[in-house]
Amino acid sequence: MGKKDAASAVFVLCVNYENKARAVKDGAIPVIVDALSDSVFVDEAMAMLALFSSNPQAVEEMGSLGLVPALLGILRKEELCGRIKENAVAVLYAICAKDPYNLDGIMEEEEEHRALGNLSKNGTPRAQRKALGILEKLTRLRHRMA
Repeated sequence: MGKKDAASAVFVLCVNYENKARAVKDGAIPVIVDALSDSVFVDEAMAMLALFSSNPQAVEEMGSLGLVPALLGILRKEELCGRIKENAVAVLYAICAKDPYNLDGIMEEEEEHRALGNLSKNGTPRAQRKALGILEKLTRLRHRMA
């Protein structure tokens, strides 16, 4: 239970913008991304990444750490709760807004699995908005490629 308590404490501290920026500078993002591989901490890790998604440096780091495939994998898992998927799509949206280069891989994933399409219909209201936002970006990209 110690790791969950520590994660909760970091989350509470990082609600403050200055603390969030300091945590990013001190290397919090790679640690949180690593925590995603532990199924026990997926909920906490996604909540923290969603909190950090309002920080441009954190979003840039998430993208450079190759987080997009992991986020798409989370969106595909039917057994995960709506809150986890909501946080995952919010982070994915922030990464795409910061670096549209990621849209190519997301487009391929969406054509194969339709996770964003499903979330845009069956997710929480916030998840639906974020999923629709990404789908709109994909539509614009398809039109530019045509």
